Amino acid sequence: MRKEKELFEFTACKHTDCRLAAVTGSPYCFHHQKNPAKTVSAIVNELQAKEKIKNLSASYVEFSNLDLKGKILQVSNFSHAIFKNVDFSESHFRIVFFDFCLFLNCYFKKMDMKYSVFAGASLTDCDFSSSDILHCNFNGITAKSCSFSESDLYFSTFAYSEISDSDFVDCNLKKVRFNNTRRSSVNFKFSNYEEAYFGEGVVS
Repeated sequence: MRKEKELFEFTACKHTDCRLAAVTGSPYCFHHQKNPAKTVSAIVNELQAKEKIKNLSASYVEFSNLDLKGKILQVSNFSHAIFKNVDFSESHFRIVFFDFCLFLNCYFKKMDMKYSVFAGASLTDCDFSSSDILHCNFNGITAKSCSFSESDLYFSTFAYSEISDSDFVDCNLKKVRFNNTRRSSVNFKFSNYEEAYFGEGVVS
């Protein structure tokens, strides 16, 4: 049986000199949509209607007040998107890009997440607790009042991040990288932090 390839199938925006990815269902990126509200509605409808979503392109789209629990997201791109009050709990992510996104009051509880990217994202009041978050990239994030407690973070990386008022209680931190981070009031109680790599960093 031939294994299905996990590759992006995104196309470039057709607007002259634009190199951004076209939004799913359109030949243009979000910035060049004639009716942005209609575009957002179509993407939200797809997310809500399907249990399994693959090759979704939704860069720069804003999502708010959504219940997306139990979804299976694969090889999809939400780069620079905004998420407010969105619940992804009990979902499965594989190779999903959330780089440079803004997350406010979002839930990722009891997740199964692998090879996904949150690099450069801003996260406030977000809950990743009781999740399997393996080989994921959180480099350069700004996280405030977030919880990763009781999660397996094996081989994920938080290098060059700013993390404050956040919890990593009772986590598996084996091979997790926190080098060059700025941390304030971060709780690692009951976690195997001795198996993580902290290197250089600032704790206040």
